[in-house]
Amino acid sequence: MSRPSKTSKTPEIAATVAALHVEMWAIERVIPYARNARQIGQTAIAKVAASIKEFGWRQPIVVDSNGVIVVGHVRLLAAQSLKLSEVPVHVAGDLSAAQIKAYRLMDNRSHDEAKWDMQLAGLELADLNALSYDLKLTGFEKLQAREAFLQDWEEESSSTPSGKQSALEFRVIVDCTSESHQEELLDRFEGEGLKCRALIS
Repeated sequence: MSRPSKTSKTPEIAATVAALHVEMWAIERVIPYARNARQIGQTAIAKVAASIKEFGWRQPIVVDSNGVIVVGHVRLLAAQSLKLSEVPVHVAGDLSAAQIKAYRLMDNRSHDEAKWDMQLAGLELADLNALSYDLKLTGFEKLQAREAFLQDWEEESSSTPSGKQSALEFRVIVDCTSESHQEELLDRFEGEGLKCRALIS
């Protein structure tokens, strides 16, 4: 008696990769989706614009057969802020109307499921900092980058040379009048070789 054959979607996925055609469109031809549920702030637009300017286009804007955006609203807004005349586009013409709606929601929602290991992020940021690379191009805010550095530093400094945990911690908390004042003091203290941590409450 023959076993039932197992179906695999691997050939289908491979076929979509082979059909992943990207073409350049006039920016005016791309239509934003009127009911896009993801709210996009100016900070996100500025970060993506800086990324495009530094790294070039590495992800196309995905549209349906009518030219309406499925994935890539932030990339379009970033391109507009850079006053680009053309953008790379992939037409997902093989997806049904239901799949288009589901894919649009899934792409936006999936970003909320990921969490950061700030100790590992701190190591990556430290490597870039040692290379004098502009950390703003990583998408991390200045205070976030400092916080990530601190995660790595605290891990190393929490043990004595003998490997035993130190029970004593000595700290000074300085109240700042504003975020700019906080950044000014952090720059000053770090310039003096002090280890600092930015707290917002």
